[in-house]
Amino acid sequence: MTATQQKKRKKRKRKSRYKTGIYKSTKCQNEIRYRSSWEYYVCKFLDEQIDVISYEYESLKIPYISNIRSKKIRNYIPDFIVNYTDGTTKIIEVKRKSALNNNIVVKKAEAATEWSKKLTQEGNPTIYEMWTEAIIFPIRRRFLLLEEQKKQKKKRKTKE
Repeated sequence: MTATQQKKRKKRKRKSRYKTGIYKSTKCQNEIRYRSSWEYYVCKFLDEQIDVISYEYESLKIPYISNIRSKKIRNYIPDFIVNYTDGTTKIIEVKRKSALNNNIVVKKAEAATEWSKKLTQEGNPTIYEMWTEAIIFPIRRRFLLLEEQKKQKKKRKTKE
């Protein structure tokens, strides 16, 4: 293969191993560009919950110190900000359990916890939570079962 042929050859875009897409929510003003199936199922779950008034996706920036020596400040953007009917707000990060001990994840979680405490002291009850497989898998399983039941109903109707 010549050099010009190599230049003309297009790089193949690698397919992401995560499910991505756009979700239109009934409780979120903006359309959500989710980057994993876990985020997708959390959106569906939040839309279904009666005690959730509204939620936002990646709308909050929380500053944190990423390097202690250089004092470099970066912004952490949690996945969801959820507003409940009782006046509380939850800051939710969707993360696999194996990533919870990562130094950067720990620094971001500490910053978000401090941010939540500060808001609570100011009169806005706020809770920070990490949602892992333990929370998301039962949610996901439920929606997959519902989808399967819908398919079965369609099959029965077409046979009749």
